[in-house]
Amino acid sequence: MEDFIERRIIIGAIVSNDFMSKAREIIDPSLFLSDTAKQLIGWCLEHYDAYGNVPERDIEGIFAQKVRDGDVGKDRVEWFDNILSGLSEEYERKSFNADYLYDQCSKYMKERSLRFLSDCIRDEVDSGRLTDAETLVHSFMPTVDEGVGDVVEPFGRESIKHYEEAFKERENPLFKLPKAIGDMMNFELVRSGFISFMGEEKIGKTFFLMELAIRAASAGCNVAMFQAGDMTRNQQLRRFAIRMARKSDQERFCGLIWIPEADCALHQADDCRREQRERSSRLGLQSVKSVWELKYDDLVRLSKDNAGHACCRNCSDMMGVPWLRARQPVNPLTWIEGYRKAREFESRYKAKMKLATYANDTLTIREIFSKLKLWERKYGFVPDVIVIDYADLLAPDGDMYELDYRNRINSIWKRLRRLSEEHRCLVITATQAAASSYDKPLLRRSDFSEDKRKYAHITAMYGLNQTNEEKKIGIMRINELDVRESFFERVRTVKVLQRLQMGRPILTSYW
Repeated sequence: MEDFIERRIIIGAIVSNDFMSKAREIIDPSLFLSDTAKQLIGWCLEHYDAYGNVPERDIEGIFAQKVRDGDVGKDRVEWFDNILSGLSEEYERKSFNADYLYDQCSKYMKERSLRFLSDCIRDEVDSGRLTDAETLVHSFMPTVDEGVGDVVEPFGRESIKHYEEAFKERENPLFKLPKAIGDMMNFELVRSGFISFMGEEKIGKTFFLMELAIRAASAGCNVAMFQAGDMTRNQQLRRFAIRMARKSDQERFCGLIWIPEADCALHQADDCRREQRERSSRLGLQSVKSVWELKYDDLVRLSKDNAGHACCRNCSDMMGVPWLRARQPVNPLTWIEGYRKAREFESRYKAKMKLATYANDTLTIREIFSKLKLWERKYGFVPDVIVIDYADLLAPDGDMYELDYRNRINSIWKRLRRLSEEHRCLVITATQAAASSYDKPLLRRSDFSEDKRKYAHITAMYGLNQTNEEKKIGIMRINELDVRESFFERVRTVKVLQRLQMGRPILTSYW
């Protein structure tokens, strides 16, 4: 265990300025167990103190120079090589969970300092120097002010770094969504966030969760996805492949299909005189109102008759409406094509994702914590984003069975929030809407299922809304049900264009 955490601290000291800015004051090379680790962490601290940043790739030059100078014994060269050879992926990563590593480093420094003190006291006692042993006890100063809570002086001079961190977190989402849906959600896609989607059965919650997992991975995040029993491993892999290839493995979805694009109602009604407007054939629509009333069959007919219509998105006053574009028949996706697309994605984005699939009513919060600890120790994999499909399918931990059903639900959601806080990561999940929502055009806060206290633990809850006609066209309306740190209007929606037959729940979006 000591060798593992020391390696993780060294990697952070080599590649992450965020980590070192927090950990510099608590890292003591003398407390490391390995002499080689002491030497390497010492080089990192020297570089950071001299230049104000971590060495990154310069560590290779530092190592080479130390070898030439004879500062590195032959017996330690292999250990250094093993550390440095494992850094190539870390250099490419756009996201590094510095906060979580700092927490682990704090605990380790605390443990090592206490063990060192214990050994010193024991030596003094064994030698009969009891007064000296007492002096050691009274003179001990903790290396880290660590306990169950996180203590800070909000008005003190030393709080400057905490204020910088707090504001930086908001300004730098782990990944971003484009256009209107990004305007709605990006501020919530941050470390220690806990967001959920609410919708009725089969509305596409899993599609959204998988899409966010993919977009997080493409942004350089480590992503852990837990399937709690809604889908099998094979079903999920097929969906990933379909999303990458933009076509289905089923022949029935590979014929001519109509893909929605964003257009402007004023443009379609020929009621715009702006110079930047796209040129287009006239559709014969009499007013903007007639544009809003178009059904799927109307859009298909117009698209067939006006194949050259150019959608217009050229100004900020765009009044968003869908237009349909034909995609000609394609050959069904094969497994080898899907595998190649997945490999291309990994190669392009250096994406790291782990997918754990469980049978229904078997995945617990305790199992998630256990699996994350295993992945960290075995692979050095620390997630930036955790996706759980989905929270309502989680089984209670053993200590929850004495609670009634509603309090079990509340405890599960509290522990999901704890997961985001302790691992300093973004947790994304979904939940079913109550039956009361089935005939409503727009979800309300009252449409929660099982327990309203879900709202108490999330940082943001979004509603998924769709009529049968919208489903045919490829429109999903998303509204904000609860957002902890934002002013929002629950009746205002973002319209997301999608085509699930090709695995794409987010093609584009507009208000």
